Amino acid sequence: MMRVSLKLILLSATVNAAQASPVPADAPKVIRLAPQSTAKQAAAFRYRLLPDPLDRTPGNAAPLWRFAADAARNAKRRLTPKEDAWLGETPLQRLPRKEVADFLAHYAAAFRLARQAACRDHCDWEIPPLTLQSLREGFFPLAPVQSCRELAQLLVIRFRLQLVEGRFDEAAETLQTGFALAHHLRESDSFIQNLVGIAVAAIMFSHVEEWMQAPGSPNLYWALTALPRPLEGLRRPFEHEFGTFYRSFPRLRRLRRETFTAGQVEDLTKEVFEYVSKAMGDIDPKKAEAFHNLGESIRKGEQYPQARRHLLDGGRTAKELDAMPKNQVVLLWHLDQYDRVRDDVFKALALPPWQGSPLMDEATKEPSAAGNPVISLLMPAAAKVYKAHLRSERELAGLRCVEALRLYAAAHEGKPPAKWSDITAVPLAINPVTGKGFEDYYHMKDGHAVLDVPAQPFFVGRRYELAPPH
Repeated sequence: MMRVSLKLILLSATVNAAQASPVPADAPKVIRLAPQSTAKQAAAFRYRLLPDPLDRTPGNAAPLWRFAADAARNAKRRLTPKEDAWLGETPLQRLPRKEVADFLAHYAAAFRLARQAACRDHCDWEIPPLTLQSLREGFFPLAPVQSCRELAQLLVIRFRLQLVEGRFDEAAETLQTGFALAHHLRESDSFIQNLVGIAVAAIMFSHVEEWMQAPGSPNLYWALTALPRPLEGLRRPFEHEFGTFYRSFPRLRRLRRETFTAGQVEDLTKEVFEYVSKAMGDIDPKKAEAFHNLGESIRKGEQYPQARRHLLDGGRTAKELDAMPKNQVVLLWHLDQYDRVRDDVFKALALPPWQGSPLMDEATKEPSAAGNPVISLLMPAAAKVYKAHLRSERELAGLRCVEALRLYAAAHEGKPPAKWSDITAVPLAINPVTGKGFEDYYHMKDGHAVLDVPAQPFFVGRRYELAPPH
């Protein structure tokens, strides 16, 4: 598969870096929350994290996102180390405001186009269905996808300047643009764009935390709660990616309903496994060899007794199987293994995360257990996308809890709740990983409210602290 496999690995690393904690797992990052604005919010959605429906305009956002990314790239250059520090390393109060404003002025056209894209009513990236052949030819337009992440970084610098200057309306609009970019990237059939969309959302969530640390910042509980939940939308890229193998070699689908000759099966097997073996050669020589060996084994009809028994157990009749050449029976057996793992993945997607995660974990183990390299084409990427999605969902749930905590304190003269269940003004979020609330993570220490969300494999820890009024 493929040049894109290498690109997927690199982009996966980007996602991990975007969500990684700068501190060890046993010392979660501490977020010291500020009291929210004392001004009464007249409407729950005074501040939004996606553009107001009244601001939406007809049209496709994708071309505008590309134009915005091009405008950003053409405006100046890549970020210098000093400018890169403005993304978060430089504390807000030490941000050189005039220098940052002068820097951002170069990107006015990019920001204007990005805002127009964010307000479009749909996003269609218009990428034709992918095949292994098109991927090997380098078809996938990766550069615009990566440019979108660079655009998100510019939005972050703009947001931080607006936040430190107390321009909350403008800062909220910048967050809207960033979250719209993340949402539109996930309106895609590909794992790659979904991973980048998750990475952009993670970047925006980290700066929502910064908003919560700004004195007098408005509360974002309902804005966070109203963000789209992409779990059901996750099925679309999974179905597309798991269909790539059959889309690349259409005769494999005919194999299920027709009886081929031994020569036809040998020709099909050679087409599939030699092609994939050659494509994998420069990327993963061991996997390339595994595909070559499997192709040879199928062509010779090896493991026929096991394959025949499996297909009989699956509902095929002995008469039907006896009419097939042995190599067809063996090839069908390997395809059935692939389909079973694919279906286990879709079962996981059909369930709430706390129920689906164990099924996804089992499906992830299947490639090594089955010894079937066809299964291993996509499972590592599928597991990575699913885990990245869960990280994003848990972070969102945690931020909703933080804003519920700040709402309670604002209504009680700045005093935090003695126990988590005291918060009743708004529904409390559920941890999507456990299916339970966050009450076990909450405690009071020296008068401070502490929400200690632990680090776990694939999950970054956070300690949110709210001090009582002086």
